[in-house]
Amino acid sequence: MKEYLKLLIKFIKKNYIIILLFFSYISITYLFNIPNCMTKVVFGLPCPACGMTRAGFSVLRLDFKKAIFFNPCIFLFPIVCWVIVFKEKKLEGKLYKSKIFWSIILTLLLGTYLIRMFTVYPNYPLD
Repeated sequence: MKEYLKLLIKFIKKNYIIILLFFSYISITYLFNIPNCMTKVVFGLPCPACGMTRAGFSVLRLDFKKAIFFNPCIFLFPIVCWVIVFKEKKLEGKLYKSKIFWSIILTLLLGTYLIRMFTVYPNYPLD
């Protein structure tokens, strides 16, 4: 467990500016009700990750049904973060370097996006 904590601290120290900017961007857009999906702003269509912020906030409120509605891929997010942060560990390193792992993640993300675009999007905005 100590090893994981050391790796987490190392990752945060190495990427603290990016982490801070990400959370600042999410917080500002959420607090001021500004659209935070640049794909939607530029192209007029939601991106595969649209709804992730609202899904994340729903998970934090333990409202899993709403989180699944906003974007079911929110449950992939902790797995992907875990693999990225702890890629120096044996199992996580294998997953990080695995084309199959990333193909599965991408397939799930794009598959969910396409299903949502054709079933949910026309009647309910994804963003």
